Amino acid sequence: TKNMTVKPRCQVCNENPHKYKCPQCYKLYCSVNCYKKHKAEDSCSHFKHDERPKTMESPPKSEIYEETEQISKEVLERLKDSEKLKNLLSNPHLRRLLTEIDQTPNNSKMINDLMQEPIFVEFADSCLDTI
Repeated sequence: TKNMTVKPRCQVCNENPHKYKCPQCYKLYCSVNCYKKHKAEDSCSHFKHDERPKTMESPPKSEIYEETEQISKEVLERLKDSEKLKNLLSNPHLRRLLTEIDQTPNNSKMINDLMQEPIFVEFADSCLDTI
């Protein structure tokens, strides 16, 4: 029998397994709707990423990326074979957005902002579904 790791639940709706982490406060959420609800109701929506109070420093990377969140090279290889991802990447707007993310120093804020962009959300969801 395989040792199955149970994925933590969304900390907004408490119904579904989480797919994302807020780049500002690291709260776990499962969907765009939960992301919007979190931003509307929780305290991290009251300041921008670069304006966080000093008492809310980012946790060390070792605390952010748990052992269960490491993705093997074999699993990542699935991304290149995904027809859905290939189709999405044929969209010039999405490719421009991904290039901007790659060239932006504070890309976590940009990714956070792009969670309002439907094509980006579809791309992120497809990546997660593939892996």
